[in-house]
Amino acid sequence: MHLEGARIKPSRDVQVGDRLEITAGESTLTVIVRALADRRGSATVAATLYDETAESAEKREREREQRRLAPPPGADMHGRPSGRDRRRLEAQRASQRRRG
Repeated sequence: MHLEGARIKPSRDVQVGDRLEITAGESTLTVIVRALADRRGSATVAATLYDETAESAEKREREREQRRLAPPPGADMHGRPSGRDRRRLEAQRASQRRRG
């Protein structure tokens, strides 16, 4: 998580108007806090307390489309992967996570 560009812990208190960058898996969500709840509630209630930026939504949609069109890892191999193939796949996945 990042608050106004600075790395923070998830337990950090936020204020109305703060800009948060939340990374979940391979995607990053940029939101603006619009309101605060008095107590913890459901995800549907929480979703009404922030707005995702247009740039963030567009970027997530582009990334989703790229993942959908990309061939699955190991699609060029035939049958069961050898040890060498498995190590190559693991290295490829690790490099994708670092870039993500």
